[in-house]
Formats: sequence, structure tokens, C-alpha cells
Amino acid sequence: MSQWGPYPERTEDEERERQEAEDRAGESRMEQRRETMGNLASLIAEGDKSRREDAAKYAALDGDRCQICGAQGADKRSLRIGYFYDMKEIAPEFLSLWYVESSEQLQRMFYLQTCKSCRAEILNAMRETINKRRALRGQELDHDGYAD
Repeated sequence: MSQWGPYPERTEDEERERQEAEDRAGESRMEQRRETMGNLASLIAEGDKSRREDAAKYAALDGDRCQICGAQGADKRSLRIGYFYDMKEIAPEFLSLWYVESSEQLQRMFYLQTCKSCRAEILNAMRETINKRRALRGQELDHDGYAD
């Protein structure tokens, strides 16, 4: 009996089996951590590669070509946006400025070169969205702007 109550003490075999089970569980947790770290390293490497590719694309940009519609000619417009969001999910034409600009603030931005017509479409879409969201003022919204 154990000193802690009427529990039988473990035999050496039971103790060895318990320890082996704990060791296997620990090895499994370590393998999961290694896999997670490998996935994280892979994500970081992919992001770094994409940013370097964007820097090369930025350097090779034709300053007279719209990245959206392809219109050729002088007087293009530049959009730089930092929104704590990967803007390439919105449009693959956005280029990360991470390895382009020297300013830390600009490094976190994305760049898009457009003609005046594409700029007007983008700004109109922004205006429509802002007006739609502005209409929600006075309603019960959570901290993310969703209706409760």
C-alpha cells in the first residue's frame, strides 16, 4: 500500500511503462514543435522571397504603364498604402516596398501604379465603401465594426 492511501504501489514494470508512455508523449510534443518551427521558417522564407521579387519588379517598372489595365503613356499615379494587410490578396499587382524604400514607414507599404481612369475607379470604390460604412454610425457595433 502507498503512504497516501489504500492505493497499491506500482510494480517496476508498471513504473517503466508509465515512464515510457511519458517519454513517447514528450517526443511527440517535441516533434510537433519542430514541425511548427519548420512551417514558420518556411512562411518567413516565402515572405522574404516574395518581397525580394517585388523589389526587382518595382525597379523594372515602366513608369508609363498602368499596372491594372496596361494603359501606356505619361502621367501615371502612384498609390502607396500601409493597412496592416497583405494588399496582394486584394490585387496581385500590388508590390511590397519592404526591400525598396529606405524609410521604415514606407517599408511596410504596398505600391500600385495606375492610370487616371483606374485611379478614379479605385477611389470611387473606396468612397462607396466609406459611405456604406458611415451609414452604420449610431448602431450597436462591436469593436471590429460588426453589428451585435
